[in-house]
Amino acid sequence: MTAPASTLRQETLFSAKPGEAAGLLEPLLLAVGGPGAALLSVTFDYGPAPAAPGPAVAEAWVERATRSLVFVHGRLAAADGAVLVTCSAVLRNATEA
Repeated sequence: MTAPASTLRQETLFSAKPGEAAGLLEPLLLAVGGPGAALLSVTFDYGPAPAAPGPAVAEAWVERATRSLVFVHGRLAAADGAVLVTCSAVLRNATEA
């Protein structure tokens, strides 16, 4: 599966500790949402097998946006391309206060 062209990508090391995926993905979700975007809701879905520590790539992209909301998606994948975590979030658009 390939991500849209406007994807933010960050290479990282994943230690496979609980909650680490959220710490790696949330900043990318907010960054792709635009300056001042605020997190309203986020859901993380973890793969069926435990992830092993090692190099990984975190990605986030905008699925769609309205005047007041931005719908974003993200994923954390191992170096071999195996998807470890996917996520979706709803952000408040900072331009609509």
